[in-house]
Amino acid sequence: MGLSVGAAEATSRNAGASHASHGLQRWELPFSPGPLSADEFAAYWQEGYLVKSGLLSEALLRRAREAVEAEVDLVAEALLKAGKIHSGCRNEGFETRLACIERQYPSASVLLHKRGVLPEAFSELWGSCQLTAAVQQLLGPDIAGHPVWNLRSKAPQQAEMNVPWHQDNAYMSEEAWNNLTVVAWIPLVDANENNGCMQVLEQGHRSGQTAKHTCCQGGTWYVEMDEQDAAQRLHVDMQQDVITCPMPAGSVLLMNAHSKLLILFLHPTECVLFAPLVLLLQPSPPKYSESP
Repeated sequence: MGLSVGAAEATSRNAGASHASHGLQRWELPFSPGPLSADEFAAYWQEGYLVKSGLLSEALLRRAREAVEAEVDLVAEALLKAGKIHSGCRNEGFETRLACIERQYPSASVLLHKRGVLPEAFSELWGSCQLTAAVQQLLGPDIAGHPVWNLRSKAPQQAEMNVPWHQDNAYMSEEAWNNLTVVAWIPLVDANENNGCMQVLEQGHRSGQTAKHTCCQGGTWYVEMDEQDAAQRLHVDMQQDVITCPMPAGSVLLMNAHSKLLILFLHPTECVLFAPLVLLLQPSPPKYSESP
């Protein structure tokens, strides 16, 4: 996810005590009509995730891809100016250009990931009517956008883009753990086992608890979940409950932030996975009035 882990000085997080007794039931709402069907709504609460196609318009997705292309341009220009690469690979397509740059400068995808500039097209995705309407079915009418977002560029053989098992709310302060957060993961190219798709653990969200996480994994900025603690605390089998989620470009993976997930990358490929990650949070912040 790319942020600090709650209290920045901590190297591990012991979790669960603050919300151990209530589980998922304290968040579940009755079904209301919207972009999610009644079956999809039920599946989200039962499994902790849902792959939804057709939620975002092609125009929105096209602008998001154009925004990524512009960001890759900026990275390429900076590397050319610094003499780190000899070609900006402008003849390559959307799915292969960053891989071409990576062959010359292996950390190019990390530079793109860490730019931290929110393109307007991503804001449009974040606030799109269909996405917010689907999230309102899950959270209620009053929602707020969490300040965390990511552009995940997963290039071939780039170890720093291999994300370990984690729960997204492990990146948040503990005060946030009693709020339900919906995560939307949106691939801009087809996502599969070859170029990097998501894996989740079925029903890993149902206890409503957060397992122990340690920061940081290897030489990266990622927190890593303690799998033994997770198996006991969240009542999952780390081998049998793994679900792989290949997805077509433009579909949306909606997840509970208490769900466990990683980005899977099994085989080398010349294509790059681009996926912006959006978080939406309930409840919305309180509205403050001016003092009289």
